[in-house]
Amino acid sequence: MKNFLDIYRIAFIGRTYDEYMKIFSLDASLPGNGPVLDCPAGASSFTAEAYRSGIDAVACDILYDRTVDALAEKGRQDIGHVFDKFDKVSYLYTWKHYKNKDEVIAYRNKALNLFISDFPKGWKWK
Repeated sequence: MKNFLDIYRIAFIGRTYDEYMKIFSLDASLPGNGPVLDCPAGASSFTAEAYRSGIDAVACDILYDRTVDALAEKGRQDIGHVFDKFDKVSYLYTWKHYKNKDEVIAYRNKALNLFISDFPKGWKWK
């Protein structure tokens, strides 16, 4: 029996603002604590959502030199790739935050879609 998710590449997937807040036990005082760097951010929507909430947040990732269309395609392919493999090791997961695999996939797609809609706005220095 495997004790790991067997994927053969680094997946360009991300999490939402709410997921980050829970994962890292962050609270509403975050905006007053200085700038936030999300690195490597991947397809996370955290920075877009945080920035809209008044948080000085910046994301970076080695893949951000690609076009928004290329990132969207990679994100969709990687979500599919990861969750195609997921069923083989689903026994490794405890379901405390998410109800099931479909809910996790919905969160990953939400993060990707928010990221993709915001990504072109982030190139302020160009």
